[in-house]
Amino acid sequence: MPVTLSAIEARVRGLSRFGLDAGPATVESQEIEDEGWAHAWKIHFRPFAVGRLWITPTWDHTAPPNGSVVRCALSGTVTAAASCLDHQHQFLER
Repeated sequence: MPVTLSAIEARVRGLSRFGLDAGPATVESQEIEDEGWAHAWKIHFRPFAVGRLWITPTWDHTAPPNGSVVRCALSGTVTAAASCLDHQHQFLER
């Protein structure tokens, strides 16, 4: 169900019911050119190393540096994933 500008404006005006002041808010729209937005976000995810592990997004085929033992395909630099991979690296070092 498409949201119309008038529906958005009504919601903005309704913020006062929740104690929020939208001030002189305006709602505007414009058409933009399709610039490949579906893939543009990928430029923010680059390969990186965790010890000797080489972590790379699935679409990036950058060769791992010398000494890397595993190439892992992930999509992001999530701290928890890096921590997990660091433990895997420590295991490989044994």
